[in-house]
Amino acid sequence: MKRISGDQASSTISTSSWRMAWIEYLTCIWALLFAVVHIYWVMGGTAGLVVPAGKTTVLAAGGPLLAIDIAAIPLCIIAGVIALALVQTWSRIIPRWIWLTTAWGAGVVLSLRALVGLIQDAIDIISHGTLDPMYAYDLWFLIGGLLFIVIAWRAGRR
Repeated sequence: MKRISGDQASSTISTSSWRMAWIEYLTCIWALLFAVVHIYWVMGGTAGLVVPAGKTTVLAAGGPLLAIDIAAIPLCIIAGVIALALVQTWSRIIPRWIWLTTAWGAGVVLSLRALVGLIQDAIDIISHGTLDPMYAYDLWFLIGGLLFIVIAWRAGRR
């Protein structure tokens, strides 16, 4: 039987923890990527952006579109923290039920947002034969919703 030294044991535990928590890390990456996209749009980027006619950027569009992007940035960062909190020891300063409730809430809200968007997409295709370019975001919301539901379910079983 091979003995494992202290350094090797901690390395093995870290690798094992990573394997066990990969979906939580993936969920954090999903959330932070979404924050980066919103920052890009607020700063004037236009790739992947659909703005009202006659407007070229979120800043030019102003109003609700700008407010949504500004609000989305901290929400996405908070979502990333929630995903990590389910597998990190630093999260113990806040009761676990709060982390679980927020993860379930994020999963449900994101999934419902995606479902409503996908239903609207189907109606548009059936009635007009066209698909809104924003449909890709409906899929992005669905991926995030499913990720949060999975990590909340996994954390509730631990």
